[in-house]
Amino acid sequence: SKESLAMAERAVFLDRDNTIIDNDGYLGDPAKVKLLTGAATALSAIRALGYRLIVVSNQSGVARGFFDETAVESVNQEMCRQLREKASAHIDASYYCPYHPEAVIPEYKVDHEWRKPKPGMLKQAAADFALDLSQCWTIGDMPRDIAAGAAAGTRTILLKDPDHPAPKNDSNSLDISPNFVVKTLADAARIIAREGKVHP
Repeated sequence: SKESLAMAERAVFLDRDNTIIDNDGYLGDPAKVKLLTGAATALSAIRALGYRLIVVSNQSGVARGFFDETAVESVNQEMCRQLREKASAHIDASYYCPYHPEAVIPEYKVDHEWRKPKPGMLKQAAADFALDLSQCWTIGDMPRDIAAGAAAGTRTILLKDPDHPAPKNDSNSLDISPNFVVKTLADAARIIAREGKVHP
């Protein structure tokens, strides 16, 4: 019905590593959390447009035995703390996928629906927050982020920083074009401000 559509919430789904925080590999230590320049201000601006901010992150370091889920949650909490402190940017929820089909830890050896490029985390968040996915956006630095966002029915923005070339791996061959390609989260916030009007 028209009414329930008007009530539906909107969100921006964000990858975590190299989208909000700087991370060269697998991050399990909250002391190493470092926000990317301008990220907090950009997220604050996006939230001011009326979007929830929801982090969706593959964390296969758990499946690989590098750290446990508690470490992932500590890193997420520290990221949230820094975002609040720096620009009052409030993250509504952080979802992560600790599973990997080639896990060394047996209970995490699953080809899980939550693992991007699959859209499981976004669909779960949509259910949890009553989101209208057609009014949502997905931002990330990897093709698998764009693939997950597209599969969930959101619009997508790929962050491509010439100073941080994407690691060469097979996930780069995903054949899905983002709706927009920008350098920074600040640029992404401007696009969402311009394009994100709710269509009647």
